[in-house]
Amino acid sequence: MVFDVVLRSCPVLLQISLLLFGIAFSANLWSQQHMIAWVIIATTVFGYMFYSLTVMAALVSPACPFQTPISTVLRMMRMDRVLRPVVKLVF
Repeated sequence: MVFDVVLRSCPVLLQISLLLFGIAFSANLWSQQHMIAWVIIATTVFGYMFYSLTVMAALVSPACPFQTPISTVLRMMRMDRVLRPVVKLVF
């Protein structure tokens, strides 16, 4: 039981660590090379936006093939009920 929880938390921890690495790397490069820091910031923001849209797609449609561990947790917390009416208004 505990091993299963630890094993399921590994992808989430990896995704959080990648986000923190991108933020720290761009902050470190900002004092040295502004242009390279902007590229790192843009890449980090694009990755975060793509991941957020993937989580939202998984919340809106349970049949979505892009299920992530965070979307499963949010679905258990019933966050999909909040997001579905918003998506119906937009589209």
